[in-house]
Amino acid sequence: MRSFMKLLVLVAVMAVGCTPYASAGYDTRASLRGPIKNMVTMPAASARMENAPPVENTRSYSFAVGAGFGQRIGIELGGHLHDVNGDSFSLPSVEYAGVDPNSPRYLFASTSLDLRYRWLALKYLTSDVHLGPAAGMLVDRGMLDLQVGNGFRFGVTLGVKLGMVSAFADVYETEMVFADGDAKGVSGLTGVTFGILVR
Repeated sequence: MRSFMKLLVLVAVMAVGCTPYASAGYDTRASLRGPIKNMVTMPAASARMENAPPVENTRSYSFAVGAGFGQRIGIELGGHLHDVNGDSFSLPSVEYAGVDPNSPRYLFASTSLDLRYRWLALKYLTSDVHLGPAAGMLVDRGMLDLQVGNGFRFGVTLGVKLGMVSAFADVYETEMVFADGDAKGVSGLTGVTFGILVR
């Protein structure tokens, strides 16, 4: 019981000493490598007809919440949606065995837990390096199947801040390994995210 109480006190002290923040952004550039490269923009129709064109006008988005400890150290939990558009989440169609034929057959998302170190902390300009474990989730909408890959994510962020708000650009790399399924093997994701952070 005493050790549990000590743990609660430690968590409370950390919570009091941290500065929470939230951020959101979208990728202006992203590229996939490995088995998942062409799977994400493959339309559902490709499962039922040959030579289906790739899905166009997709975007990738990132959302994160985090906490800063002092001026230099922070930890951040992020969620990332890759190569999606409005049709990615459209309701299933009975006519095509439960899948909209014009939407991507696969949905790809990843999550990451990044440790951040702020090596540059000026009045209006900041820069962080980040590194941490990551997981990729590939959902086959046609088969209602989920494949999970484990890996890591790292990158560099440059931000311009004005009061509680910062505009940032993040150059990142994610590597992950899928043990089985259509995505079996090593896949990678490189991107540049632009967004807004509120601290």
